[in-house]
Amino acid sequence: METTRGIRFAATVAAVVMLTVFSGCIKRTSDPLVAEQDFWPVTEKISVTNPIGSVSITGNGTRLFNPHVRVEKSVQTYSFLGLANPVNYVDNVEVFQGINEGTLNVGVSLKQLPFLERLFVKVSPKIDFVLETPVALDTDVNVDIGNVALQNLVGNINATVDIGELSVTSSLGVFGSQVFDVNIGRLDILLPADMPLFYDMETNMGSIESSGFNAEVEWRLLGARTTGVSGTTVMPSSVKGRVNIGNISFKGE
Repeated sequence: METTRGIRFAATVAAVVMLTVFSGCIKRTSDPLVAEQDFWPVTEKISVTNPIGSVSITGNGTRLFNPHVRVEKSVQTYSFLGLANPVNYVDNVEVFQGINEGTLNVGVSLKQLPFLERLFVKVSPKIDFVLETPVALDTDVNVDIGNVALQNLVGNINATVDIGELSVTSSLGVFGSQVFDVNIGRLDILLPADMPLFYDMETNMGSIESSGFNAEVEWRLLGARTTGVSGTTVMPSSVKGRVNIGNISFKGE
């Protein structure tokens, strides 16, 4: 009986603490820390992963194998009455950058807090990456929560966003295989209308808006799809877009 009462008492105390903490949580954000660096030589691929924040990559024809990376890092804390100072947790968020066998890897890792501390404070990174890169390097991008903007990248691309928006523009066209995937959010693609291109766009729950490519949209119960070839060529470049929940804008100009 005493053991049962002890367990109930401990559970009650824990519940009261949790309710108190989470009902009075206040967000605080540290001032951003900015760092910039050139990398050389990057000859194979650029790979960027980001849990929370944005990724912007712009192709620059004057760059050969020397991408430029700008990082803006801040930390958000959620704690009882805002008592946790986010400045104290900046070092818990590590941005790693480096070249391995011709591939530039850019990413984020978050050190886990001790168990008891995790009961009273939640630490969330916010990282914004801005890259200026060669136009034809293969590119992989993965963002959990946030937005991705890709401009004038003509080579092979694999880009995924779990929750957020993904925008793609290229006045230079496409000369590879580009695959875009959004779980919840929006995908916007704007390319030259006269570019020889195989396209395949699909939403599981959402709409597709298209112009400039004479794309015929097949409407389904909840989603839509359009697939076809623009221009005349034996081996067209390809663009494939998928949105699970959300909309696609696919336009040529």
